[in-house]
Amino acid sequence: MNVDSLLKRYALHARASGYSPKTIAHVEHSVSDFARFLAGVDDVSSVTADDLREYIVDARTRPRWEGRPQERHGKLLSTTSINTYVRGIKQFWSWLYNEHIIADNPLASVKAPKLPQRLPKTVPPDELQAICKACNSSRDEAIILLLVDTGMRLAELTNLRITDRDEREKKLRVIGKGDKERAVYMSDWTDAVLSTYICFERPGGTDPGPLFLTYDGLPLTAARIQKILERIGNKAGLRHRLSPHRLRHTYATESLKHGASLEHVRRTLGHTDIKTTEIYLSLSDKDIQDAHRTFSPVANLRLAPKRRRCP
Repeated sequence: MNVDSLLKRYALHARASGYSPKTIAHVEHSVSDFARFLAGVDDVSSVTADDLREYIVDARTRPRWEGRPQERHGKLLSTTSINTYVRGIKQFWSWLYNEHIIADNPLASVKAPKLPQRLPKTVPPDELQAICKACNSSRDEAIILLLVDTGMRLAELTNLRITDRDEREKKLRVIGKGDKERAVYMSDWTDAVLSTYICFERPGGTDPGPLFLTYDGLPLTAARIQKILERIGNKAGLRHRLSPHRLRHTYATESLKHGASLEHVRRTLGHTDIKTTEIYLSLSDKDIQDAHRTFSPVANLRLAPKRRRCP
């Protein structure tokens, strides 16, 4: 069977298994790109591990925005993008093997490019205050506060319904990746701002439906929320783009810094594997500098410095 017909079968399997539309689309795009690189795949059992390795080598030389106007900027496809493509391809071939469509899985031995170890980008407290002051409405401030107070993903925020709120417990029911349900808790301030939005700004007040609406009463889309954040970030004078994921990183990093346990942060973020959460244990250079000034054994001896002038 050719790749196109098998992708349709995979999509049916993925939908039945509860995969998100975004995940399904990503696998379809990755496999289709791989098939184009191989100039078509009439027989999936003929694909070898070296085919995927050659694809990885070729991908490292590709423009980041191939075929788009931005291609002229000359940036190459990032290691992160290549890694996600390879994982999508490997996921599809694992499904082929599990469905007994192929006798063995030669791509299982191919490792995706190692991701660069970078510290998560966060928003410092002074910028958070400027961001809140730049909000034009309780709705926008509630969105900001929820993202940074609970670390929820953009898709999770977009899918919130007003019935997901437990006003007495100050918590929200969130449906995360893999259709997994979890509870996230809000601070008093976040809950108060959310209440103000619902009582005074939300069209229909407490009427059932999506929690966050446009002023015309339509559901706020993920793209619209991203635009709102960008506008607020620009108004607050940020030198970086304000994104939902940066606020998610901020929740995790600041919570751990203020004493939250790794398990608490893992459950709030909805991570399946605690190793995913451990990246937030990485300290910035400023954190290390501040800690050294506080805990340095020599500094705590309170020795009087010897001030000799260099000749």
